[in-house]
Amino acid sequence: MHRQLKRLLQFETTVNPDMHILLTGPEHFDQIHGGGQVYIRHLAAGLIEKNHNVIYISLAACAIEQPDQVRVRNDSIEEYKLLFPQKWFHDASSPKSALIKHLAEIIKTINPDIIHAHAWKQYFCLASTMANKPCIVTAHHGGIVCPAGALLKADDTICDVPAHDTHCLKCCVKQVPGFRIWYLLLRYIPCAIRLRLGRFISKLPFIPFLTPLGLMTGAIREKAQSVFYIGAYASKIIAPSPAIAKSLIRNDIPENKICVIPHGIPRIAKRPLIGNLHSRFIRFVFSGRISYEKGLHILLQACSMLSGCYYELHILGAPVGRQATRYYHDLRQIYKLKNIIWYGHKQFDDMLNVISDCDIMIHPALCLEVFGLSIAEALAVGRPVIATRCGGPEIQIRDGENGLLIKPNDPHALADAMQRFIVDPGLVQVMAQQIENVNTIENHVIDLEKVYQSVLFV
Repeated sequence: MHRQLKRLLQFETTVNPDMHILLTGPEHFDQIHGGGQVYIRHLAAGLIEKNHNVIYISLAACAIEQPDQVRVRNDSIEEYKLLFPQKWFHDASSPKSALIKHLAEIIKTINPDIIHAHAWKQYFCLASTMANKPCIVTAHHGGIVCPAGALLKADDTICDVPAHDTHCLKCCVKQVPGFRIWYLLLRYIPCAIRLRLGRFISKLPFIPFLTPLGLMTGAIREKAQSVFYIGAYASKIIAPSPAIAKSLIRNDIPENKICVIPHGIPRIAKRPLIGNLHSRFIRFVFSGRISYEKGLHILLQACSMLSGCYYELHILGAPVGRQATRYYHDLRQIYKLKNIIWYGHKQFDDMLNVISDCDIMIHPALCLEVFGLSIAEALAVGRPVIATRCGGPEIQIRDGENGLLIKPNDPHALADAMQRFIVDPGLVQVMAQQIENVNTIENHVIDLEKVYQSVLFV
């Protein structure tokens, strides 16, 4: 290990820290998009508040020959970005040996008590084992076991089968334009031949359609290997809801390694409803990443069924990636209703202000929602929620008390639920009064500390 690396990654010791905790994430610590990244920031703040010494690192593959590391300027946390040669990620060995060995060296240099992996999970599980350190993994979304990323079947129902080429190929191919034709072709090619073709195609420059289709079978196989390594080498796996816990077990993650611990959010004071409910428009709000699996198109279809009704829909959030951006622009073109207000992304406090100015949150996800931070945020400020039965909402919403639970992918059911509040605005006040306190990040950290201690003193 280079002296520069040892010096760069050395902990700046605080006064009597309880534990040295290494957090790993997918992006820069202050990245604004994604509920998982928002959660990581809240978690880090909660751990630091408890006098734990926290360091944050993310990884990036670059066109370099040797690994490098950069200290990121950040006043709130000690942060590093680890840069690795692109060729390491194309290493045919499984696991990617050069990457794992280098991560293990970095872990030994940092010498944390605990690694808590929120991204690059399989790599940190293997590297932590090599460095003789415990590694906790949090399942933030269905992509931990799902090659397509959302635990959403090709028919837009929530996945209830283990990941396997037989089950996953159609879901993955659906992300490619003209997927029905491609799927009919690919399904009759044996898996072994598709894998060989994929290895050949991976050596070629990117070719539209051919490259994503050719690499798909290999990606499904790599996801299965990733799940195996996480199950074998993670010390514990945090499942924020029973729904994702069941999916982990279905994919052969050992049940004795899974801890169901709901996420927490910063302590937020409840805010009174805006007055004159019976003499103004009812205000619905959607808050979240704009992508197909989050179901915004279902919400907008439901709105189109409410012609003549007096309501507003406020939409918070932005797309990430080319496919989601195309989806977003298509929705903007199709649904040009004057009572729909698009905000784009808002900072946390501004987002809460918009939610507080509205009456009811709508969470129309199609996919398995691991938790649903936006639901917790709406409940925290005292707003009822209409949500689909997609996993995370069921542990936060008591149907008919602090919100309504409906079938996923059903615009008619959603329109009916919205209509109930439009016809009877007093229902907003009734449900708002029945909202109980949500789980705070402080309580969440206490639960995590118990898990940390359980693996430290085995």
